[in-house]
Parts: sequence; C-alpha cells; structure tokens
Amino acid sequence: MVTNKFSLLATLLLALMVTAAPGCIYSPIVDAHTAFVERDVQSLISLLSHPDDWVVEDCANYLGMLAAPASARALHELLQRPDLHPATRMAAVRALGRIGLPDYVDALAQQLALESHPSMPLVVVQALGTICSRQAVDLLNDLGDGHDILTARAAQAALYRCQNGGSR
Repeated sequence: MVTNKFSLLATLLLALMVTAAPGCIYSPIVDAHTAFVERDVQSLISLLSHPDDWVVEDCANYLGMLAAPASARALHELLQRPDLHPATRMAAVRALGRIGLPDYVDALAQQLALESHPSMPLVVVQALGTICSRQAVDLLNDLGDGHDILTARAAQAALYRCQNGGSR
C-alpha cells in the first residue's frame, strides 16, 4: 500500500520503467512530456490573438520559455500587427531570439526600424546574440555605431558570445 505522495510517484515511475521499450527506459516519460509541451504550445499560439495585450504578452513570454520552433511563425505574424503594444512586441522579439531560428533575423531587424520603445534596440540585440547566425552577426556589427551606449555595448557582448561558441 502506498503511504505518501513520494511513494506513489516512485511506484508510478517504476511501473513506467518496467513497461518501457528495451534500451529506452524513460521513453514513456519523455513521450508524455513531449505531448504536454506540444499541447501547451498550440494552446499558447491560439491565445496570441486574444484581445487583451497582457494575455498576448504572457503567451509570448511562455512561448519563449518553451523555445518551441513550432511557435516561431505565429510569433513572427504577431510582430506584423501594427497595433501591438510595445511590451508585447518586445516579448515576441525575446521569444524569437530564444527559439533561435536564423530564418527570423530579418523580422528582428525590422523591429529596429519601428522604434516602438526606447528599449527595443537592446532587446533586438539580445535576441540576435542568441541566434548568432552569419546574418545576425553582420547586423550586430552594424549596430555598434549609431545607437546608444547600452545598445552598442550589448552588441559587442553579443558578438563576443557568438564568436566564442554561441553560434548555431
């Protein structure tokens, strides 16, 4: 008989390990986790069209935390909305940076031209420094001049990070 939550969890894990495929003890656990993440990503993507900015911003933040490539297109489409609140726009930029797909470097560069918020250049630099593709590095080199000192130093730090093993 199971007497506490820890014992119940240990019993469930043992049962999963016994029924797992040979050579892959944790496969049922990994499969269950993957299914939950995929379901969560789809739920969060559907909420990106919510009318309240704070809900959309939170969803963009969570999608960035999950760093699911499946959400990149939806985040890119979100950035195309002209009425997007600056905080929500920055959350989407951060999320695209965390996802790290080089396909969206142009979309990040476009956010610099909008100048929707004084912190936007810094957020874009941080995102580009996470992606570290050749195009992102070229943009970071260009950002060293013509921006405030904080953005220029962040670009230098991002370039250093990219040059020392951060490239994808």
